[in-house]
Amino acid sequence: MYKNISGIDIFWKYFPDKPWHYFHDILEFRWYKEFDYTEWCDRTYVELKMSDLNGLDIVLFKLIDASGEGIYKLNGWISGLDILNLRYGATWIEEQYELIDFEENNLHFYCNEIEIKVIAVNGKDI
Repeated sequence: MYKNISGIDIFWKYFPDKPWHYFHDILEFRWYKEFDYTEWCDRTYVELKMSDLNGLDIVLFKLIDASGEGIYKLNGWISGLDILNLRYGATWIEEQYELIDFEENNLHFYCNEIEIKVIAVNGKDI
């Protein structure tokens, strides 16, 4: 279901029993466009650097070809992240993934690709 996410193997290595909604705190947020010279088009990116409630486990989620409503309320935290693979559910829509706030509507993005980078585990940089 998530095998096409870049960096998912390393993520599961460090967090084998952690669900997506384990990550609550938004440490950094970037929404930007860059020109892709390979595909010869503009691409929209969203970068979410998030941590658990204690700030010990930190992960960077990079959304490629991102769209959506974005962040409604940026309080620095959400009730928890959820990543839905839309193609796995056979919805036949253009985007591959939907990222939402687990319980509330404070975050909502669609994207075609996700890259995950584990930055810290138990307070130690990776």
